[in-house]
Amino acid sequence: ENWMPGWRVVGPRCGAEQAACAPGTWPEGGDLALLEPLRANLAFLGIPVPAGLVRFDLVYAPDSVRTGLWIGGVTLLFVLGSGVLFLWRRRRTAA
Repeated sequence: ENWMPGWRVVGPRCGAEQAACAPGTWPEGGDLALLEPLRANLAFLGIPVPAGLVRFDLVYAPDSVRTGLWIGGVTLLFVLGSGVLFLWRRRRTAA
């Protein structure tokens, strides 16, 4: 995959028999919750994982999309509210 700022590692887990994945042993006293997608070879996605069986989900969920959806939703509510207010005032003055 190509590296983009919105990639996230979700739900990392490893086999129960692997001592290398025990909490507090990788990396530098951390655990698998610290896995983070990094840029590799200038354009690709790289994820440093410990040796052995490691499973995780890779999700593309950039903050910009979430922000855009919020802005779009608020704008839609504003436009709908303005339309309802306009029709209500127009109906009130016509009566």
